[in-house]
Amino acid sequence: MIDGSRPSITVFFPCYNEEENVERQTLDVDRTMAEITDDYEVIIVDDGSTDRTAEIAARLARENPRVRVISHPRNLGYGTALRSGFAGARKELILYTDGDNQFDIRDVRRLLPLMREGVGIVVGFREERRDRPLRKLVSRAYNFIIRMVFGLRVRDIDCAFKLFRRSVFDTIELRSERFLVDTEILVKAKRAGLKIVETPVTHLPRTRGKSSVSPLDVYRTLQELSHLWLHVFIVNWKKLILSSLLSLVFIALFVKNIDYRNFISEIGKADRAMILLGLAAYALSFWFRGVRWRLILLPEGRFRIGELFTGIVIGFMANNVLPVRMGELVRAYDFARSHRISKSLCFATVVVDRLLDGLTLIACLASILMCAAFQPFVNRLFVLGLLTFFSLFMVLFYLVAGKVGGRETGIYRAIDNLGHRYLKAEGQFVISNFIRGAEVLLHERLMLAAFGVSLLVWLSEAGMYACFISAFSLSLPRWAPFFIVSVVNLGLIVPSIGYVGTFEFFCKSALLQIAALAGAVIDPARAAGYSIALHATQYLPVTLLGIWFFIRHNFDVVRSREEIRIAGLGG
Repeated sequence: MIDGSRPSITVFFPCYNEEENVERQTLDVDRTMAEITDDYEVIIVDDGSTDRTAEIAARLARENPRVRVISHPRNLGYGTALRSGFAGARKELILYTDGDNQFDIRDVRRLLPLMREGVGIVVGFREERRDRPLRKLVSRAYNFIIRMVFGLRVRDIDCAFKLFRRSVFDTIELRSERFLVDTEILVKAKRAGLKIVETPVTHLPRTRGKSSVSPLDVYRTLQELSHLWLHVFIVNWKKLILSSLLSLVFIALFVKNIDYRNFISEIGKADRAMILLGLAAYALSFWFRGVRWRLILLPEGRFRIGELFTGIVIGFMANNVLPVRMGELVRAYDFARSHRISKSLCFATVVVDRLLDGLTLIACLASILMCAAFQPFVNRLFVLGLLTFFSLFMVLFYLVAGKVGGRETGIYRAIDNLGHRYLKAEGQFVISNFIRGAEVLLHERLMLAAFGVSLLVWLSEAGMYACFISAFSLSLPRWAPFFIVSVVNLGLIVPSIGYVGTFEFFCKSALLQIAALAGAVIDPARAAGYSIALHATQYLPVTLLGIWFFIRHNFDVVRSREEIRIAGLGG
């Protein structure tokens, strides 16, 4: 415990219309703290109460010099009240609780011994929560969501009995105005590398007054949660805005000239059995992806395909739900963390893996374009894909060749000089590991084998597209699935949020292109139904399975984002 057995501590509690509780709470806190230390203060934060709370608090402060009152002119919210308490605290440790007498202040004796060297926050969790069933259910759901989204492994996030070092608030800045404040504190503390420990505390039933929580507070908390999510996860606001705008543009293009009644009817008439068969073909493509990644990772060791499959699914899930396509970074971070290998090395193997995807699709589309004439946008898409993936291949190849071969290439010299001039030793180590991970490009047999497996990956995925063509009773040439899968996935080079808009637009456009070339007539509503159903079947199962793997891995997104940024893999 800090300062032996006589800590320096501020205890504060927010009150809003707690005239029946504030005096008893203040006296209990004062009596308990006087038994523990002679260096303490008690702060009542009156959050704009409209009853006699402010009057009673002022009297208690006049009668006891250790009691102070911080008053808000109007009700500003629970989060603002806590922020006022933290800002007004003068002692080395800060304990906060609620002003409704539902916590036993004597439990501070449980928390203080845990405030050892290196610990920033001691968090209480309610051994037996004495609230109404509905409130307990909502709290459990909220805690689950926070653990899943932020990787925050705390049992009772919103328990209002926490002990802090005052220095914690020199490290983190709070913005929440309402009930998300507990989550914000813990998420930002963990992100800052502060140690958090937990201990059980007693929870008592409310015997006086009534709760001020309302349904409107739930809405406001969800609103603040979305803001915190953006603050934690957004890598680049400009990219997010661009991606969002492009998604909206492509959604507008997709829905143009669609009869919505026919669209819904076409989805309803689709053959469910063929859709399930298509889903099986899509799952097979993920198994082949695991085989391919295993080949790319062979220079570093032999990994089980099941582990690689899990990492790939997590990466696809992250691409679906996180902004700015963080999935490749998340996949690399998760696998490297699980297997204790360099994150930058693992990221390089993911880049090679995705490079093979692009080159395979370019080869597939090139073979089709040599046999048929399409509208100019298809040719432009082909050129965009060719420039993107071929340029990436050349840069990586000459970067690796410059390190491994006896003769340094210009690209390698430029990167090496940049590292020595602007980066510290850790940054140079990251670059070195990245190059090492891409060295598989110089292994001819492994690359040929990996390219062969890439063909199987996209053959399986094209099989899914073929099943959906059958499900929607579309009369198209046999090469149609290969054309659609190439156009759609090359079109996804265009940034968007979760591929929404871009996938549907390019899928529908490819269908109508084939129909025009083959002299067939396809209702735009049927093409739209095909596109939506196909994307949903790819999106939902992978996202749900990825979230399940995410939870099983105890994946820490908050810390991973910082480590990815530090490692030079994002930001």
